Amino acid sequence: MLRATALFSSASILVLITPHLALSQTTAAVEPSAAVEEVVVTGSRLQSGFAAPTPVKVVGQEMIQQRAPAGAGELVAEIPGFRPVGPGIATRSGTNAVGGQNQPDLRGLGPTRTLVLIDGRRVVGTNATQTVDINTIPTNLIGRVEVVTGGASAAYGSDAVAGVVNFILLDRLNGIRGSATKGISERNDNRETEFSIAAGHTFFDDKLHVVLGGDYNKNRGVPYMYNRKWGAAEPGQLANPVTRPAGVPAVEYRNGVEFATLTPGSIIQSGPLKGTAFDPNGNPYQFQYGTVVGTQMYGSTANYGNNQFMAFNIKNPIERTGFMGRATYDLNDDTSLFIEGGFGMMDNAGTKSNITQQLALTVSRDNPFLPAATRAAMSANNLTTVTIGRVNNDIGPYDIFNHTETWRVATGAKGKIFGDWNWDLYYQHGQTTNDFNVNEQHVPNFLASTNVVTGANGQPACGPIATNPNLSAAQRVVVQPNCVPYNIFGDGRASKEAIDYVRQHMYSVTTVKQDVAAATISGEPFESWAGPVSMAAGLEYRKDSMAQVGDPVSAVGSPFIFGNPQTFSGANSVKEGFVEIGVPLARDMPLIKSLDINGAIRRTDYKISGPVTTWKVGLSYEPFDMIRIRATESRDIRAPNLSDLFSLGGASTGGIGSRNPFNNQQGQFRTVTRGNPNLAPENADTFTAGLVFQPTWRWASGFRASIDYYNIIIKDVIASVSQQETVNRCYAGQTIYCPQITFDNSVFGIAEVRTFVYNLNKLATNGVDIDVNYRIPLGSLPGRLDLRGLYSIVGELTTSDVSGQTDRSGASVGGLPSRSGNFTATYTNGRYTGSLQARYTGSMKVDATLQGPDDPRYNPALSTSTSQNRFPSIVYYNLQSQVDVYQRDSRRLQLFGVINNLLDTQPPLYAPVAMNVTGGTNPYDLVGRSFKFGLRFEF
Repeated sequence: MLRATALFSSASILVLITPHLALSQTTAAVEPSAAVEEVVVTGSRLQSGFAAPTPVKVVGQEMIQQRAPAGAGELVAEIPGFRPVGPGIATRSGTNAVGGQNQPDLRGLGPTRTLVLIDGRRVVGTNATQTVDINTIPTNLIGRVEVVTGGASAAYGSDAVAGVVNFILLDRLNGIRGSATKGISERNDNRETEFSIAAGHTFFDDKLHVVLGGDYNKNRGVPYMYNRKWGAAEPGQLANPVTRPAGVPAVEYRNGVEFATLTPGSIIQSGPLKGTAFDPNGNPYQFQYGTVVGTQMYGSTANYGNNQFMAFNIKNPIERTGFMGRATYDLNDDTSLFIEGGFGMMDNAGTKSNITQQLALTVSRDNPFLPAATRAAMSANNLTTVTIGRVNNDIGPYDIFNHTETWRVATGAKGKIFGDWNWDLYYQHGQTTNDFNVNEQHVPNFLASTNVVTGANGQPACGPIATNPNLSAAQRVVVQPNCVPYNIFGDGRASKEAIDYVRQHMYSVTTVKQDVAAATISGEPFESWAGPVSMAAGLEYRKDSMAQVGDPVSAVGSPFIFGNPQTFSGANSVKEGFVEIGVPLARDMPLIKSLDINGAIRRTDYKISGPVTTWKVGLSYEPFDMIRIRATESRDIRAPNLSDLFSLGGASTGGIGSRNPFNNQQGQFRTVTRGNPNLAPENADTFTAGLVFQPTWRWASGFRASIDYYNIIIKDVIASVSQQETVNRCYAGQTIYCPQITFDNSVFGIAEVRTFVYNLNKLATNGVDIDVNYRIPLGSLPGRLDLRGLYSIVGELTTSDVSGQTDRSGASVGGLPSRSGNFTATYTNGRYTGSLQARYTGSMKVDATLQGPDDPRYNPALSTSTSQNRFPSIVYYNLQSQVDVYQRDSRRLQLFGVINNLLDTQPPLYAPVAMNVTGGTNPYDLVGRSFKFGLRFEF
């Protein structure tokens, strides 16, 4: 391992620092690549040359090569303001059909409010929420990525509330270029292999241009948390009882947290035989308790390896393949035809925790699997039954597998008309198929098979269903025939036939389709005294449909712990038309070098939710050469997606960390989710204002800075209240939520929680984005030095509903860091380039609805108190370097190296657990120092 570390370190530190970072805030476009091409700045439909007032950030080719990303998602993550994701940050989500997908989330408003485009066109969603996994886009075909950090619904339609991520692909390439990359962590995991290639050629006297490209990436993941020092310490969350000692909060974090009521071989949970546990061979022994808090304990290693997160991967294995191709044929100097297609495939293997629900199995003294010594002890204590808890290693951990295939094809034409007017029309079809598979516990079968009696032939047999004390009335009718008795005493002593009866295959197949037809025209209809007036107009028709087929077992009573996919389908269509205009108001006047106004309006008519109008007005003002001031006001929308409208979820059981505030017991919620076809579109009011400073003084000619303020207010927010929040609000006295809860007389006290999708809330956010660049001349020294700083400040991220206002800026649950930055120093000298990058994340709360000791509202007697609710800021350093070992004409061979988390900075104590159990955003690197090394070639 030391040799591998040395190899990757040596390869990565070829020089001190790498080529200049092409991550720029700009509204200018690159030169067009063909006579019939007119570059359109994202956020506007007007031709290039018009100074768009909307802030746009660009990730260019240099940036793509510098970071050697495992996918397009890591490129977007370089820009502060997106919800954290990137190398080393855990990608554990594998317990649902979107596990492993990378969906950009700007401003922390949710992926459904960030619109993803390819070459300015919508693409089919890669899941039922119709968001897009951008890792399906081959990185070697990406010419640049443009990110609009403000509303753009008037330009592009629904979903552009937070902004737009537009991938501009190469449509001209002569030759072949590619790369091969290997990666590994310092701890010999996170092994990664990546190949990327792109090729292009022109035919028929430069009339036909063909470009093809593809990526392959495989990451073997990082196993469960015990493979890290911080995880081996068994950090955990404890829910203290309502009648706890004074000064003790409701929730505590400690190391050495293990299950107190569940062991792999079974344990008696209560009564005079409490603590009688069974070793792997089924022999009874006395369990050594630590300090018991509810269902867990600390201060004992008697159950080491068995806690809340025992089977969760730090990073799930994932394998991706993506292909794209494009052919453009120039009919003449003014008209071209194109056809393009893309295919992406993703396999994500994840694991869900073993069956760690708080099982309280009532077991009879007559169970023939019961050890004789325990049966005698029961008789001596006059017990006919005992209550057993168990970690079902022989059933779990579950094997979860997501297979997603997405393909699309588009064809169209573009050209010029009436002299210098541009027209563009296209048709596009896309389709995604997701296969979600898991081997899971059939709960009624398990409860039936563990109620064992002696049969008529003297052999163990399943007891009568009607008198089984562990089955509810609803579960009894779901138990399948041919029950096989299950031996719960010991670890792995159940027969294969019993395991097969209990562990069954759950699956769903979801198909999402999209058809789009659109036509646009843009040009300059006339010229005012201040310059030409720009105009664009267009029409679009789009139809989206979705169909999910669930497995037949889930359809009957939702018998599995989680998932239970149901069969449903739905479709929606929309007709849209827009007009945009840019008018120069003044030029070359005193204190007015230029003054432009930009306006757009779009009328949208959804078949289900009806018509809606979006608009924007923007102003761009340059008083003199060094300063440009820009501002926009817009009305934006997000229409309900197909999942919001039509989803039909089966009953699922939540994580072990769920809490019943009525008795402060920890357990699992049984949850039922439903869509709502009566939803209306969200509407948002967005305001941005900024200043760009680019001095003309000679000594500062390489300096550029911008600062932009944004304010977004979303009304009629489409959302559902989570199962935990539903219970919390009922407990707090909001009685409208109580009918959604089914209480029972179990230890946990809750049988089921129902959640629905509504137009519930108001969501508001504001903040500031800062972008500073400085290219420093080095005088007589060789090469050049570029400094870059991107910084994002989130002022608020507030949800307002019937329960009041909650500001989640700087919070893990439902929020994002309130302060984040990306700072880079880059040195370039001929063939040698390198950079040192620092990525900063400010301190974060776990949950804005909880209070820790640092909060002035903290009161340990409250159910919302916690021993720690804030974790410190952190900086990760990344080193990149590259060297051209061969370069002649258009041929090049380059070696490159990357070290992520250069200082091997570890996550703060308890942070991974706190943010994991709450389901929040984790900004911390759980993998540690890791290396990439590879080569690139061009010829």
